Amino acid sequence: MDIELIKNNINHMIGEGTISEIVLNELIDTSGNVVPLETILWDYKLTFDSSSNGYKKTLKSIVSLYNTYGGYIIYGIDELIKDTKFQAVGIEANQIDLQKLRGQFDKYFGRRISIAYQEIKLTVSGTEKLFGILYVPKRKHYERSLSPIIDASDGKKSILDKFAIYFRTEDECKQVVSNDDFVFISSPRAFSEIERSKVLPQTFIQNNLPDKSFICPVFVGRFTILEELWAWLADDLQHSKVLAADGGKGKTSIAYEFCQLLINSRVEGIEQIIWLTAKSKQFKAGFNQYIGMPETHYNDLDTLLIEICLRTGSLPSELDDLSTNQLIKLAKRNLEDYPSFVVIDDVDSNIPDEQKRILEAARLISSERSKVLLTTRVNTIYSADTSIVVPGMMGEEYTDLVASLCSRLSLPRLNDRNIRKLEAASEGSPLFTESILRLYKLGSSLNDAISEWENKSGEAVREAALKKEVSELSVNAKRVLATVCSVGSCSKTELHQMTELERIEISDALQELDLLFLLNSVPFIESEPRFESSSSISNLVLSLIDQLLPDAKAFLQRVSRVSHGLQSNSKKYQPRVGEAVRQCNALLKENKFSEARETLSALIQLPEYKENKDLHFLSAAIEFADPDADKGVISAAFHNAYAKGQRKVDFFEQWYTHVVEHESSATILEVCQLANNSGLNYARWADRYLSVAKSIADTSPNVRSALDTLHNAFESYVKTKRSRRDREKFKSESQQVLNRLVDICDRLSAIDKKAKILIFAINAGDISSKTCQDLITTSKQLRQSKSNDSQLLDRMFACLSETQDLLKEQRNPRTTLISSFNEELLEHTVME
Repeated sequence: MDIELIKNNINHMIGEGTISEIVLNELIDTSGNVVPLETILWDYKLTFDSSSNGYKKTLKSIVSLYNTYGGYIIYGIDELIKDTKFQAVGIEANQIDLQKLRGQFDKYFGRRISIAYQEIKLTVSGTEKLFGILYVPKRKHYERSLSPIIDASDGKKSILDKFAIYFRTEDECKQVVSNDDFVFISSPRAFSEIERSKVLPQTFIQNNLPDKSFICPVFVGRFTILEELWAWLADDLQHSKVLAADGGKGKTSIAYEFCQLLINSRVEGIEQIIWLTAKSKQFKAGFNQYIGMPETHYNDLDTLLIEICLRTGSLPSELDDLSTNQLIKLAKRNLEDYPSFVVIDDVDSNIPDEQKRILEAARLISSERSKVLLTTRVNTIYSADTSIVVPGMMGEEYTDLVASLCSRLSLPRLNDRNIRKLEAASEGSPLFTESILRLYKLGSSLNDAISEWENKSGEAVREAALKKEVSELSVNAKRVLATVCSVGSCSKTELHQMTELERIEISDALQELDLLFLLNSVPFIESEPRFESSSSISNLVLSLIDQLLPDAKAFLQRVSRVSHGLQSNSKKYQPRVGEAVRQCNALLKENKFSEARETLSALIQLPEYKENKDLHFLSAAIEFADPDADKGVISAAFHNAYAKGQRKVDFFEQWYTHVVEHESSATILEVCQLANNSGLNYARWADRYLSVAKSIADTSPNVRSALDTLHNAFESYVKTKRSRRDREKFKSESQQVLNRLVDICDRLSAIDKKAKILIFAINAGDISSKTCQDLITTSKQLRQSKSNDSQLLDRMFACLSETQDLLKEQRNPRTTLISSFNEELLEHTVME
């Protein structure tokens, strides 16, 4: 008995939707012997349990099979010896009320799936017996995992947990409990090697996530919340969700981890993940300091909407002078065109009115194609059904967190009693827990470290130790310190632009701060060191700012405006890379191109940054900004950045701008092809690609080469997703190009090429009368040419057959065309 062969056969039947005695014959022989195991593809039952709890257990089996590979539940099999011996005994008729079972599935999962049930007679050991087959299809790879929308129990223990995701593993129905489980359940789940070879390459989900070390180096637990987010992703009615919690509870880490899961599993239907945060810096408890965020994206609703529009296809010039309502409409339209998963982090950094406006706008711009996840301390308008309150960690989950932190901080493992004390003091906050353990590592006893935190915030603990030193600083030193604390890290050039102090005043202030160990210096280049503050100083300065500076509010507003301007082009980089970009922007603003190049060179020559694709993009951007730069140098810089792996939208946009102004059509075509092949399957790139391909086809003396160029551009154009408003224009343009391709093929007598082009067009959905007639004509030419390409002949026959079926299914069948297809199919059959 070849079990693997049986599994592959059953898997094939599941894919074909087979519900017949063929399935039973694969598992039961004529003597009544049953394949002696239950697997990931099938389950045995003696009878159907029609009790309330029986229905719930069956639902769990169904959804587990559905989320995995699909499968069969066979009724009429008795288990004689657990897991090793089964006997085919049969059932009584009418075991399952399929309508009721479907209704129960709808009740607990919010929608129905195409389950089917059939009772089949089979002769075993000379006796005719009745068996039941419940067929469960495999969830399509582009559909979200299905999970319960309500709980179900038998009165004592849970059977179905709300939002839990169940899947099949061998003979068990298991709940997703790890990241690997999430990744598997979201994959195409190819069962056999043959299936794996047929699975189309999955598109990498573009994203602008910050470096993981900035958010959460090690993520532990939170599976209940991740399950709820996963269930929300599959919900076709709820399009926006809020993660709400006090600071330090880990809401941003949860959002980040969920994004990582989406990226790792390459969930179908999401083209990009857009991470937008209002944070300028992130507190790192392990180092007891604030680290400047690599990017800050928004500070109110309008700047948020502009970011979303820019990241979904709009050009900056298109956004000038748009009102808030116009931005909302444009963002919503763009998100329909470019399906995205949008995270709006740290909403509460905005003033209360802006917070409400952002939360309301998220509802308006989100949709089934593009969902929006927000994080905030205070959820002001979302209901309990559309928000998730993130609690502190507790129990085993908190124990795992402490074990992870102790391992990372090289601390001895804590006993359960100390863990519970730590849990109570920190309120389960991962951030506070790490801070307490840091104090413990620095020499405090655990009890002393805990007592420092109990009944007070970490800011209060640090304030007492540093208030005296800060209050005695000079005014200029306070201004410089306040700027660094507010921004995160600064160079001298940036401080000059933000504070409006003279360079000599800045140098004196920095020397004063250095003597008191209030700033850390991290050089990029010798003439441009960067300065950072610890979290203790940052917390204290920002909490006492009104006492330290008489014009504190106006001063910080100016710092914020200038910093935002310098950061506008420094987005999406790793920490030091982001700092390099911001410093370069400050230098470029003063037309200091050589200093900008020097800043870049100081970092990119380090071994760990030599291959950094963002720095190579920065190199191209510097050359592009310098009006005196050699055009060949600019072009080489862009090509080099691409070779290093740069694939960001703004990189290709800048490159495209350069080549359109300074280079040939062939180079423009190359850039469009590279952008299109890099997963940027936005309509504008396909349009640009086709436009330049048409231009080349008009002027190229090499007709065959022009045909290949136009053919490739046509396929790219047709494959690109389109919004409804562009549908008619798309149909008209694609039909014109197709007709042109057919004409060129006729001029070149390229029958095989024409056949492939028409088969592609038909398979892409073009069954217009003109295309169908061209297909029939080309089929005849292909037969008459006695082509040696047997695979192409087979493809042509299959295409003719499938197209004829499609035409027959139309409300108003085109009978003459159907008849022509039938004649051509007969000719193919005769030829064979």
